Amino acid sequence: MPNTIVLSGCPIYPPEVVCSAPITPGHLIEFNTGKLRKHATASGDAAPYFAVESLLPDIANGSTVPIDFAYVTDSIVRWVSARGGEVIYAWVPARASAIVRGDQLTSNGDGTLKKYAAQATNEGGTATYTIQATAVVARADEAVDNSANTLTAVRIRVRAA
Repeated sequence: MPNTIVLSGCPIYPPEVVCSAPITPGHLIEFNTGKLRKHATASGDAAPYFAVESLLPDIANGSTVPIDFAYVTDSIVRWVSARGGEVIYAWVPARASAIVRGDQLTSNGDGTLKKYAAQATNEGGTATYTIQATAVVARADEAVDNSANTLTAVRIRVRAA
C-alpha cells in the first residue's frame, strides 16, 4: 500500500487552506466560503483538487502522519491541483459499483469517487438536462470492486482527467 497520495507526476501544490470539516488525504475537495471541504455535489462539476498527507509528524502518537490520518475541522490542509495524467491515491465509497481500469470517475458527493454514468438524452425535446462539463475528474488506473463492502471506503489509483 502506498504511503503517499501523489503517486506520479508533479501537481501544483497551492498554499495550504483551513478546512470547514474533517478531510482525509485522498479526498476530492472543493472550496466553500473560503475554506476547503469534501466535494459535496454527486456527479457535479469538480476540479481535480485532492487533499494530501501532512508533512508534520503525529505528535500525539509519536510517529509520522499516515495517509489515512484525517485533518480535523479548522485545521490547515495540504492539497494539490492535479493535472491530466497525474496519478493520485483517491477514495471509492462503500457499495460502489465495480470499477475497471480506464473507467471515468466523478464525485460521489462525499469526497470519494464513483463510476461516471452519462446522462440519458431526450431527442424528443420534452425534457431538459443539466450538462456537467467537468464532472469527470479522473480515470481509474486500476480495477477496484467495493460493491460488497457495506461499511468502508477503499483506496484506488486514479489518473487526473
